[in-house]
Amino acid sequence: MNMMQTTGIIDLVTPLAIILAGIIAACGAIKAAKVGISGWREEMYGKAKFEIAREAIKLAYEARHCFKSARSAVSSSEAAGRDRKLSEADGEAKLLDEQFARMRRMDKLATVLIRMRAIVWESRVLFGHHHEGKMHELSTQYEDGFSKLSSAIIAYYNVKIKIEFQEWILSDADKVSFEKYQSIVYFMPDDKSPGTPIYSGTDAFSDEIEGLTQQWVSMFGEVARGDWRQD
Repeated sequence: MNMMQTTGIIDLVTPLAIILAGIIAACGAIKAAKVGISGWREEMYGKAKFEIAREAIKLAYEARHCFKSARSAVSSSEAAGRDRKLSEADGEAKLLDEQFARMRRMDKLATVLIRMRAIVWESRVLFGHHHEGKMHELSTQYEDGFSKLSSAIIAYYNVKIKIEFQEWILSDADKVSFEKYQSIVYFMPDDKSPGTPIYSGTDAFSDEIEGLTQQWVSMFGEVARGDWRQD
């Protein structure tokens, strides 16, 4: 092969090599872009999971605090805003003030539980239907606890007023119901001994809320650690 033939081949190969190099570079850039986008999506997904788990855990502890607060001692200033009737005796007014204050505290708890329900809906978007059942179950149990405490507050004070100011005589069945309402409204440790502070220890209703709290925190702790996967 003479010099001119060699030169011609080189002249032909060089543009082809440049084109091929360009194609390879373009393919590499596309692949890198895909990897970059995939990595970005994974990062955003992981961040969204962590944020929803962090908020969910915070709300669980906030709900526990609100349940405890609603059952704690009430100050007279908390009844500000209640319209008193002229016919109310002092003792009756005091009971109605306490009932009013506790129900006002329940408003804050209601707000927290609404946010927890929203967390369940957001989680459905992130995790699909597979994990929705447990979240819905626990959220519903929190709401049942709210209903139980609200109903007990209303019933307890209504019956208490009838007993003290309307000379209402309780039947044995009514006494059982009244004591049940009382045990829910007030923090009453099962193992309370003389000298024990009234709000130390534990009782059945607080145990119920604590159990819910631990299940909720454990569940979303798994989310934060990345143990859950999208369906």
